[in-house]
Amino acid sequence: PVDTAVSLREERLAEYIETATGTPARMNNVEIRFRPLNAVTGGIEGCTGAVQRCGYLDLEAPSGFEIATKCVAHLSVHPDDMPDLTGATPEMLEGFDTWMSWTSPEIDTSTGEVTWSDFVCRGEQKPSKRARIVIGAGKKILDGTKYVLRIEVRNPESMSTAKDWTLRSYAQSALDSLLDESRILGYAINDMVPVFHYEMPEVVNGFAPVTLRFSLALSSAALAGHKIE
Repeated sequence: PVDTAVSLREERLAEYIETATGTPARMNNVEIRFRPLNAVTGGIEGCTGAVQRCGYLDLEAPSGFEIATKCVAHLSVHPDDMPDLTGATPEMLEGFDTWMSWTSPEIDTSTGEVTWSDFVCRGEQKPSKRARIVIGAGKKILDGTKYVLRIEVRNPESMSTAKDWTLRSYAQSALDSLLDESRILGYAINDMVPVFHYEMPEVVNGFAPVTLRFSLALSSAALAGHKIE
């Protein structure tokens, strides 16, 4: 993850951090690495209807995390498992493309519409801790190959210990088509120091005495007996 701090309820403070750092204060990019035992085969665009084959990954985060309805995700083969394409013929490259090359969906920021690609990330109608990575037509998550899934989530609003994340794969939309399931311990959620700034001293020569100045805003009051390290 980018960080392990709590999300911010205070809108002005969140806007301050976004302006100062150039990144959203509330969101976190989580990377999940997995190697499926069973291949996941894609379906047609839209993947609707009970009889259509529509392979997908189901991600369940711990309670308190939030994944957007039109979530942002990236899928790729881990560098360790990328094949050597030296001397590969066009026919070979076409075969590799079905499981090796993944184009991320595009989201129109003005309308929120998602353009279907090799896969699409779908959260629930009301943003929750769950999301589906639906595989597109002609694509496949290959069994025995290591993949990397990066997904944007919102951290919980309160501190918590590390809890399990669950990743499942399904052959189609029916819940009885479960292929694989795995759990892995995630990361703890800590209180966030919303502002921390270091002022570079004017004198940087060796052995020269300088005064170091830090600016910070704590998320809670520092009381007698507390330490700032």
